Amino acid sequence: MSELVVVVVAGALVSWFARRTRQPGAVWLIVAGMLLGPPGLGVVNAGGILEGLSELGVALVVGAAGLRFSLAELARAGRPGVMLAVVGALGSLAAGYAVCWGWSRDVGEALYVGIALAATSIAVTLSVFEQLGLLARRVALIVLAAAVADDVIALYLLSAAHGVLSEAGGLLDFLIVNAVTLVIPAMIYVSSSGAARMFGIGAPRESGQQALIVTAVIVAAAWIAEAAGSSAVVGAFFGGAGLGAVLGSGQRERTVAIVEPIVLFLLPFFFIGIGAQVEWMAFGSAVVWTLAVALAVTGLAAKAVGGWWAVRGALSGRDRWIAGFAMVPRGEIALIVAGLGLEQGHLSHHVFVAVVIAIIALTLAGPLALQRLVADPA
Repeated sequence: MSELVVVVVAGALVSWFARRTRQPGAVWLIVAGMLLGPPGLGVVNAGGILEGLSELGVALVVGAAGLRFSLAELARAGRPGVMLAVVGALGSLAAGYAVCWGWSRDVGEALYVGIALAATSIAVTLSVFEQLGLLARRVALIVLAAAVADDVIALYLLSAAHGVLSEAGGLLDFLIVNAVTLVIPAMIYVSSSGAARMFGIGAPRESGQQALIVTAVIVAAAWIAEAAGSSAVVGAFFGGAGLGAVLGSGQRERTVAIVEPIVLFLLPFFFIGIGAQVEWMAFGSAVVWTLAVALAVTGLAAKAVGGWWAVRGALSGRDRWIAGFAMVPRGEIALIVAGLGLEQGHLSHHVFVAVVIAIIALTLAGPLALQRLVADPA
């Protein structure tokens, strides 16, 4: 019980700090976990009820991201939005894979590192665009649609990697796993859309009842995906997306706002639990810092330069660089992928620390570059 209280209090303080400083809360929750875990104060230990709550928290975080997902908005961004997402995600996957494979020669580890770098933080990008007054420009529509698409691509890649790495068979098993990876999310998406209509999600009702129904559908979707051999977080995302598919944009935001208090309560259990597994001695390793710098540099180039190239013809001049650097920040999805990789034994401890350092660096570098691009009159 004392651990629960510590995590809840720490989560509230970190959330307050993150809002005041406009920094991604997930990063600081991991830092809090490092301070509170066995290598630090020793008041929080991963496992037990904390592990169960962390799994529920991850499902709801990803499910809420799915609720915000809109195929119509993605279609409005058109080819430039899709190209920006695909080029940035696949370029980051290739860059992260190449760097990590060169370091460890482990295919599974390299895959998880590449997938972690593929996702863009839509929350950070949206916040920066809002601060800089860019939301009304076409570049913002393209970037925000691409950031959402990036998360979908990263989650699909996660599901495929999860299935492939758990199979020991040959080409036939590989094809079957990837076919299942496509079919399961589609089935969950359609089923969740049906559930939204059945339960009247989005209709006027008491907010607590609405939150309970939405939470139940997202958790059920996560469980179904995991039982079918896919990744639970993929099921949670497409469960949320299925719910959101029957809602208008205003209803989606209201539904997310209803579920958000539960997400904010459970989110710290995952990221603090991940931080509690980090050993401080890893930060004293020159090898870890070398790997982190290599991942950060290649991850930045893949998104910024790749994005600049992807939107040619749709945007011009400085807006092409704005589109590229706006895709640089990584956030919750990247950290969730890295955390799952560590928990499932696909990432070694030192590689996980290097990935977290790279994610923090990229999350800071993107907004700084955008501020310079918008402020520079040249």
